Amino acid sequence: MSFQANEHVYVAMINDFLAKRRRVKSFTRHFMALWKKDRDEQLQMKSTWREPLDELLLTRFHAGAISAEAFSADWKKLWGYAHDEPLTNLVEKVFSACDSFSEQPIAGYYIDEARLRIDVHAAMSEYNHAQKGVAILSGS
Repeated sequence: MSFQANEHVYVAMINDFLAKRRRVKSFTRHFMALWKKDRDEQLQMKSTWREPLDELLLTRFHAGAISAEAFSADWKKLWGYAHDEPLTNLVEKVFSACDSFSEQPIAGYYIDEARLRIDVHAAMSEYNHAQKGVAILSGS
C-alpha cells in the first residue's frame, strides 16, 4: 500500500484517537508503524531510477540553484504526491507530533499527551478544511 492508498486508515486512526476511542500509546505505535511501512514502500521507488533523483534535487537546493518553493514542488512530484497535499501535510504533521511524544516529556524536547492531542487536532482540522476546498473546486 502507500500513503495515498491508506488515507482512510490514517484518517480513521486519527479520528479514533481524537474521540478517545484509542489510547495514546496504541495510537502512536500504530500510526508510526503504518507510516514506516508506507515510507519503506515508497523508498523502493528509488530502485527504478537510473540515478539518485532525490539526492540530486537536494544538492541543487542546498547549492541555491532552486528556491524552497521549487524544491518543495519538485520533491512532491518526484515522490508522487503532488496532488495529495492535504494528506501529505496531515501525515507529516501527525508523524512529527507522534515522534515528539513521550509519556514523560522533557521540556523543549518532547511533548506530552495533551500537546499531542492539540497538534493532531490542528493537523486534522487543516486536512478537513483543505478537503472541503477540494470538494468545492471539483464540484462535489
